Amino acid sequence: MMDINEFIASLQQSNITLTLENEKIVLKGDKRSLSKEELKVIKANEFVTNYIRENKDKLVTHLSALSDNNPVLKRSENIAAMYRLSGLQQGMLFHGLYDAGTSAYIEQFACDLVGVDLEILNRSWDFVIEAHSILRTSFNHDAFKVPVQCVHKKVQLPSVVLDFRGMNDQEQFAAVKEYEEMDRTKNFDFKIAPLMRLALLRLTDDRYRMLWTSHHILFDGWSLPVLMGEFLSVYETLKSGALPQVPKEDLFEDYIRYLDRIDKVEEETYWRNYLQGVEQSTLLPFIKTAVDRNKGLGNFPTISLMLDTAATSSIQQFAQKNRLTINTLIQGVWAFLLHRYTGNSSIVYGVIVSGRPDELPGVERRVGMFINTMPFHSTINEDERIINWLQKIQLSQVNSRQFQYTPLQVVQGWSGVHGDWFDSLLTFENYPVNKVIASKKWTLQVENVQLNEHTNYPLSIFIESSDQLNIRFNYNEELLEASFVQEIKGHFEHVLLQLIAKGNERLGEINLLTNRETNQLLINFNTTTKAYPQDK
Repeated sequence: MMDINEFIASLQQSNITLTLENEKIVLKGDKRSLSKEELKVIKANEFVTNYIRENKDKLVTHLSALSDNNPVLKRSENIAAMYRLSGLQQGMLFHGLYDAGTSAYIEQFACDLVGVDLEILNRSWDFVIEAHSILRTSFNHDAFKVPVQCVHKKVQLPSVVLDFRGMNDQEQFAAVKEYEEMDRTKNFDFKIAPLMRLALLRLTDDRYRMLWTSHHILFDGWSLPVLMGEFLSVYETLKSGALPQVPKEDLFEDYIRYLDRIDKVEEETYWRNYLQGVEQSTLLPFIKTAVDRNKGLGNFPTISLMLDTAATSSIQQFAQKNRLTINTLIQGVWAFLLHRYTGNSSIVYGVIVSGRPDELPGVERRVGMFINTMPFHSTINEDERIINWLQKIQLSQVNSRQFQYTPLQVVQGWSGVHGDWFDSLLTFENYPVNKVIASKKWTLQVENVQLNEHTNYPLSIFIESSDQLNIRFNYNEELLEASFVQEIKGHFEHVLLQLIAKGNERLGEINLLTNRETNQLLINFNTTTKAYPQDK
């Protein structure tokens, strides 16, 4: 599909210009070059009229940006590009604007740097920011008819250096935690780039605690290892006295243009068929209150389930034998648990997909918000064989890949379900940042890595698969009690191990309750015998 610039250029070759008058798109011809009849023919051209009708919002935004009176361009001539937001970016912008005061989607990466040269550190960050357009991007939500993201030619990364020496260990630990919490809850102004900041807390003469805080609207978890790898590599080069090679600029705009070429009719048809049978929301029944359940208000602690190497190996062998992915197994576990928790046979919850099109050159090294939240739908029939059910889940997920870019709110609209659709989210992390840091002996020594993140959902489940399967339950303690999450953790492990042990049996053969809970029901709660006086 022709992009906006190409379309306007083709019209100009025919001596036609597009203008914007009271938010209406007007075709104007050069009277010196075109007769009235020729102008009528061009205005009646089916390709021209269809393109304008199908791309009206994008054309309005583009033409507004070219206007001399545009408030964004008038405020800054430092803008290199301007384009619309992806679906997930729109959602994050909405939550950031209307759920003010929450720290949802504020990401904080923290680590200790040993023997760091602060001048080289700052130069390294400048180089990384220069290489990726998304890191120089602001978001304007009220200048045009639709929100736009503006790429700036130059930005200055805000940074602060604080000296925490002169404290004892306990005082220093408390001071660092206090600053981390203050920084994590400090919001960004979407209109001011960059939407990230740096803090360097000096702990000893040769050790700093680096806090790199950013808004999730900029980039996804897959981008984080790319950025850290580049930062450490550039630092190493500069420290050696050499200059790093300047790469071709990574333009996030390429991804947005890719989204514009997707067949919208085919996309809608797929999702309507996929969601057949979905008639209601899938909400956790043990949420404390329904008020603000998906606004990200509150604290978000994490409870972890770490499976040992033996259990992880058994899971991997089962998956390989049955041509399944670990991701499919985990998705099946959560679908089954939601089925038992809610009593619904048709289950929907959120999954994070990578959203990186193979057609984009070098997509694995690109930085930006490529991920998307998609609905996972499964129908549970307890008479179905476990293996057959899991294989159907995997097939449906493979088929969904070419349609993984649709905004969630659009998909929900096609489902016909209103309000909160689900309140749990599952993310499979297959490229953790720790792997990059541990991949070689870097010049800059990095230790004590910590990543603080949470979404606006009451419960987010993060899976990291390596020698040991690590499953983290990140929950809103204002809505979920820790005891409930501990029980979910126990059920998750119990059901997962049953799936691989009972693959050829029916889904109905899976037990939800752990042995401890069963004994508690049968023995502790059911011990009701009382001594009765024999003379009565």
